[in-house]
Amino acid sequence: MRLPLPPLTLRLREVKMEQAKEISQAWQEALETYGEREEE
Repeated sequence: MRLPLPPLTLRLREVKMEQAKEISQAWQEALETYGEREEE
């Protein structure tokens, strides 16, 4: 017996939120390194 899958829209929303989190983290890191480079 298989477990019922959650609704696809819910799943997509979770994936999008995960991606958005990763992207914002990457942007913050990039901006930090860029800022450090500018100061030199």
